[in-house]
Amino acid sequence: TKGHGNITFKEAFALSSNIGISKPIFKYYKKNPKKYYEGLKKLGVHLPLGLDIVGEANPFVKDPADRKNWYGTTLPQMSIGYEIKQTPLQTLTLYNAVANNGKMVKPQFVMEIKKGIKTVKTFEPIVLNDKICSDKTIKTVREFMEEVVETGTAKKLKSASFKIAGKTGTAQIYENGRYSKEKYLASFCGYFPADQPKYSCIVVIRETKSGAYYGAEIAAPVFKEIADKIYSRKLEMHSYLNSPFKKMSKAPELKPTRMADVATIAAELRIKNVVDDQGAEWVTGSAQGRKIKLSERKINESTVPDVIGMGIKDAIHLLENNGLTVQVKGVGRVYRQSLPAGNKIYKGQSILIELKPI
Repeated sequence: TKGHGNITFKEAFALSSNIGISKPIFKYYKKNPKKYYEGLKKLGVHLPLGLDIVGEANPFVKDPADRKNWYGTTLPQMSIGYEIKQTPLQTLTLYNAVANNGKMVKPQFVMEIKKGIKTVKTFEPIVLNDKICSDKTIKTVREFMEEVVETGTAKKLKSASFKIAGKTGTAQIYENGRYSKEKYLASFCGYFPADQPKYSCIVVIRETKSGAYYGAEIAAPVFKEIADKIYSRKLEMHSYLNSPFKKMSKAPELKPTRMADVATIAAELRIKNVVDDQGAEWVTGSAQGRKIKLSERKINESTVPDVIGMGIKDAIHLLENNGLTVQVKGVGRVYRQSLPAGNKIYKGQSILIELKPI
């Protein structure tokens, strides 16, 4: 391309080069655009997802058989996302299939129903397409998406803790019969951790007022904030938990912790726990040999909770659930909080928590 010089298709993808993508697509499919169209149909992008809530818009993919609406520019335009209609959730479903080794599943809004800590109903995945493409193609596409974050338009998303893969998007908004030169959609769609995908997410922002409009500048930072927050709360994503633990001779004391995390901790450390209250959300624990005796820690949602001694994951979760905006300084465990525990919480109030290694 003129702007990037001679680049590979992978580099064109990573750098969001419209010319680098559209030229080869046009070259190889201009004599048989029907083949390109049929390839899109195999992915299922022309079909609605059949969501369990009302309001899903129907996707639209141009068919070259429709001579009235197929132009000389349609194929290169379609190759970079124009002249196609997809909702954000429909787009995310395709990316999720890439993360899921080619298996496309229907988006569901409820995974399970719980009463306390007991699961009373589970909703199993609904498969829409067992294999959207070959394993070789999936591997290639995943490498392309990782390159976007490694060296491409989303390199600001690189994280030392976990890998992200995805694609930035910047599109002119179509209105009044033409594409606007002033209004844009900025997006980032991807998944993480890239090497062992667990979460997929899409961020779409319309008509920003900041002056910036590229997906890498507007949507990607929001994606990273979401990913970082999830990572901080999910113990199973932390690499040290994947290393084998030696059997402990004595159970540790347990700082205030969510009951949902206790099972994970106990399983990894190979210790048993005794639960006084099966319905407790927050508990503390005292060591009794190789067992931990758990006691409920009740939380008053109208007052500032005491998070001294907590890790950042639990502290942020508890404070934000009580309506506070959290600022963090340092690493380790909380040793100081700017608002005293027990104070009444006011709408929009912020709290600073300071952490240090213990």
